[in-house]
Amino acid sequence: MSYGKRYSDEEREKILEFRKTHTYKETMAAFGISQMTLFRWESKATVKPDDSELTTPDAQEDINVLIKVVKFLEGVKAVALVAASGKPIASELDPGLDEYRVLALTAAFLAVTERAGNQLGFELPKMILANYETGTFMIVGAGPKAALVVIFDALADFAQIIAPDLGIINRVKEEITALL
Repeated sequence: MSYGKRYSDEEREKILEFRKTHTYKETMAAFGISQMTLFRWESKATVKPDDSELTTPDAQEDINVLIKVVKFLEGVKAVALVAASGKPIASELDPGLDEYRVLALTAAFLAVTERAGNQLGFELPKMILANYETGTFMIVGAGPKAALVVIFDALADFAQIIAPDLGIINRVKEEITALL
């Protein structure tokens, strides 16, 4: 049994081309497509030249180690490094977490926050922090080319996240920025 509309390769290319100059919301409205589907297509699309040269093999190994350092912090369920294009660079996720869902949610958080900041005359955010009853979602800019995403479970102590963990996350972010 099929769910939702099926798109030809030509339709996908047309939609992805439109997306390059429009927001997710505009693209979703224009083509009646879900944000998750759109994000999945973008993630699977051909790597752009600037993404293919984002890291060297040695830098990628170092980034993978740094991602594991953050994942080792108490209460961390997921860590992902996401290129500005939305493509994953590296990630460590608990079983059951979907990398594409994490990336799509990151894109949504960034889009809303950027739009709100623009309305207030702010520059791009350095950090986005959303604390819920069931966990905490954090996005930290990792230079102009990437963002570091950290998802904490409900048991993570918010004071711990803000104090020592944030220091570790910031040091990791600085090292990743230097590698990119």
